[in-house]
Amino acid sequence: MKIAPPTVHAVRAVALWSLRCVSIGLIVAGAYFLVQRIAFWIVTGNASAAFQSWMGVGEGHGASLGFALITVGLALALTSRRLVRWAFPVPDTGCPRCGYAAQEPTCPECGLQDLHN
Repeated sequence: MKIAPPTVHAVRAVALWSLRCVSIGLIVAGAYFLVQRIAFWIVTGNASAAFQSWMGVGEGHGASLGFALITVGLALALTSRRLVRWAFPVPDTGCPRCGYAAQEPTCPECGLQDLHN
């Protein structure tokens, strides 16, 4: 999918913040599951019962799910910029900001640095 040069950065910004919001949601959900198990451990005083007991529909393995969600959320947050740059590449020709067909490292039209990186 080709995107017009002036809109590349806007699309990248929306995609980047969307991925970061998803990663924050995953981290918060994972932390909720872990905090729930740790609170149960503090109340009962029995660590093995807190991490092995069934606590409701869909929460049979809350600690494992919590660690998994936090891990995936952190990985997504750390790689979100690379994923967005891969998904929405800058067009090969011209400046990504203004579309001017420049061959120099700096665009003479808008002054953007490092056009070819």
